[in-house]
Amino acid sequence: MTARSHRKTQANPSLGLETRTESAAPGPMDMGDLMSLQGFGGGGNAMALAAMNAPSAQPMYPGLPGHGPVGGPSVPGLGAPTVHKFVALKDPQAKVDLVWNALRLKKDNLEGGKPWMQVGSGHSNTDFSAKAKVHRDALLANVARSTPAATAKAVAAATVPQGMKELRMEINSKAVLDISWLYSVIQHEYVHVEQYRRDWKRELNTFTKARQHSADEFEAYLANAEQLGASGLDDPVTLYKTWKNLADHFGRLDSQFLDAPSLDKKSARKRALKAGQAVFELCIDRIAAYLFRETKGLHSYTQTPRMLGEWRRRLSELATNKTLNNKLGPVQGKYNNALRDLATLSS
Repeated sequence: MTARSHRKTQANPSLGLETRTESAAPGPMDMGDLMSLQGFGGGGNAMALAAMNAPSAQPMYPGLPGHGPVGGPSVPGLGAPTVHKFVALKDPQAKVDLVWNALRLKKDNLEGGKPWMQVGSGHSNTDFSAKAKVHRDALLANVARSTPAATAKAVAAATVPQGMKELRMEINSKAVLDISWLYSVIQHEYVHVEQYRRDWKRELNTFTKARQHSADEFEAYLANAEQLGASGLDDPVTLYKTWKNLADHFGRLDSQFLDAPSLDKKSARKRALKAGQAVFELCIDRIAAYLFRETKGLHSYTQTPRMLGEWRRRLSELATNKTLNNKLGPVQGKYNNALRDLATLSS
């Protein structure tokens, strides 16, 4: 994902671990294919289990607290009427437009006044439009210098042409399979839109571009984590990837991040630790519920050595990665249940 500002969001104090509901059994999509889908962008997020948000009249995990019957996907940030319209729509672009408009996002500086659909494989991303890239590349050549200091000085002195200020947001067509997924993808990419608007020169300094990219991705994944309750996103693979990407970029906070005026490191660290713990707990909750469902024969997507190995690796990473200072205590019982059910599936 090419980069970029952060809408001011507040961490949701209650992501609903006790009250969230599950949905119907997955559709016919193969679990291996689902787990290989590209997610929020070039960060390589594997988005999976989109069909788990299909409507259901039955509890997905009977007997577990908080897992009751539902009437369809829940996206608190959009509301039931928008969700119902989304389900009824057939055209992918219309689905994107619906969510975009419901979120009241600015359309200025976007090519065609709307995000585009990227059909087929690939990932969602935000970048300069084809027209704007001509201006960008010309300016890039003009500011290129042999040293970091000289390049920084040339970039600071450069004037950004108006023709360079047009962006193209692309949304992978698979994101419209699930409204929570689409909500999160649009939210993530819109952070990058605002990052560009904040600083149109951000990619001109080739010496700092890689570090800037990590800072940009941190902002975008932090927005996803803080708005998890609003998006309703709760499939275990996506939750794990959101947590892992947030942790990876957070780990570079001191060593690689640029001193961008929009990024207060002290505040960012505090927000990341709070949101990271919430994603961590919900992720373990959902993994435990998913593996429980597997042991009851309600689906059988995990019954291969490769998939069992993936879940084992994820659980190990959740327990041992201390980048976000996650506390296992609040979900220790669910973590133990997940290990138990994984052992049962492996036997």
